[in-house]
Amino acid sequence: MARSAALGFAEQLEAQLRERRGAQPPFPAQLQDQRVVALPAGKPALLVLPGPNPANDNSAAVVAFQVGPDELRANVLAELVTQIGKRDAFYQLRTVEQLGYLTFLTAYWTLTARSILFIVQSNAHSAAYLESRIEAFLPTLAQRLDSMPANEFAAHVEELAKSKLEKPKRLREAAGRDWGEIEHGLLRFDRVEAEVAALRALNQADVAAFYREHVLEPASRRKLSVHVEGHRPAGAAGTAGAVAEGGAAPAAEGTGGAAGAEAVATAAAAEQAPAEATAKELAAAAGPEPERITELYAWKRRQQLYGSFK
Repeated sequence: MARSAALGFAEQLEAQLRERRGAQPPFPAQLQDQRVVALPAGKPALLVLPGPNPANDNSAAVVAFQVGPDELRANVLAELVTQIGKRDAFYQLRTVEQLGYLTFLTAYWTLTARSILFIVQSNAHSAAYLESRIEAFLPTLAQRLDSMPANEFAAHVEELAKSKLEKPKRLREAAGRDWGEIEHGLLRFDRVEAEVAALRALNQADVAAFYREHVLEPASRRKLSVHVEGHRPAGAAGTAGAVAEGGAAPAAEGTGGAAGAEAVATAAAAEQAPAEATAKELAAAAGPEPERITELYAWKRRQQLYGSFK
């Protein structure tokens, strides 16, 4: 549809609403303006919630590192960090440590603010343990960003650019993209092209410095953690739970004698080694103790807000 035709259609629709319905545009004071809490730098916060389903034993940790309000360069830096790190996060947290089936690292929008988000769900570990393993993974990704070969970095840039430049497959997708710009007051209808240009202007040092500031360094990052604790019957914590509490893991069915004892010892060592390392890692790298959120809305009212784009 041509621009002139679209404008003409909108004018006809507005005229019909005014004449037939007596509709008038609302006053600015009547419009609700949603704004995002600006997490304080160097002051992590933690919200712990019980799982909503008493029959579900899954726990989950959601760890968000807030980047800030909409800005082209920051947007693509966050996306490139997750583009590079998501495979490593999946391999380490799911394949190697087998924390749980659901393991994600992604760049996430909250209205007009961007965050880097880790999500891990497990029916074998507590949410606190899951977060400790996320923290333990962060230096690994920092090393990768520092030491990645230049050709591999360039390939990641082009892979992300290609995905951003992919045309919408449905009219609904294209319309939703533009309506999102209008709804949030951003009005960057050339966002894809502008962000790809900003993306291709980045170098590897830019990405490594951004990651250290917003994710790795406790003094500068803006961190919010949400723990959802699953419901587990007493005495049914399983091997992982027993070992984490310092108890002995039960022998696998069909094992006995020396072989069974060896299997149990191996499982216990595998589980306890990360747990013991975790305490030291968190003490050195995780920064100050998080503020425990006991009343969510009261906590939100005490925080600063990012400005509105409208």
